[in-house]
Amino acid sequence: MLITKLNIAPMLYGYVINKCIFIEVWSRSATKTLLLMAVISPSQAFSYDVFLNFRGSDTRQGFTGYLHKALHDSGIHVFIDDEGIQSGKIITPELKEAIEKSRIAIPVLSTNYASSSFCLDELAVILDCSRRNGLLVLPVFYKVPPRHVRHQQGSYGEALARLEKRLLEEHNMENWKMALKEVAGHSGFHFEDGYPSLPIFLLFVGLSLDSLKF
Repeated sequence: MLITKLNIAPMLYGYVINKCIFIEVWSRSATKTLLLMAVISPSQAFSYDVFLNFRGSDTRQGFTGYLHKALHDSGIHVFIDDEGIQSGKIITPELKEAIEKSRIAIPVLSTNYASSSFCLDELAVILDCSRRNGLLVLPVFYKVPPRHVRHQQGSYGEALARLEKRLLEEHNMENWKMALKEVAGHSGFHFEDGYPSLPIFLLFVGLSLDSLKF
């Protein structure tokens, strides 16, 4: 067993154990450990370090835009997709290929995310790729309680109810609900008024990428 200790910052430590990263956040009352990644075959060819999945009207000019710039400025190769850029509302083969050739996918689950069938379809592809190819998924719950995503409550329940009224194929709804429940089960990051801080999240992404290259 190969164990490497990383002294990241005061009260923040990391361990690389058999190509998996564990982060320990220490406080006076408790210690929280996060598993950040699973093993990915080093032989797999990648075109992108990070694939961003997000609701453009919610976060394009805010959180996701800032995250994209910070990743890019750190030398991380990012595929940023915006449903407004697409000519249609379907996931193209080119987009699927971009997901499959990314090391990490970051879904930014914001208030109106579930109102976009495009975002939900893209999320389903991301999770399918995670199961088949080991794509690392690091969800961000941006001002949304993770339980609302998992159980389709609040704005997520309301959005799915509206989509259901105009669905042409019923199986889409079940796929979306399963995808939301599954992504909420991944180790993620809850941003509520700046907590945890974006610099710490960027550090996690960078450490994960380093480990994927072992």
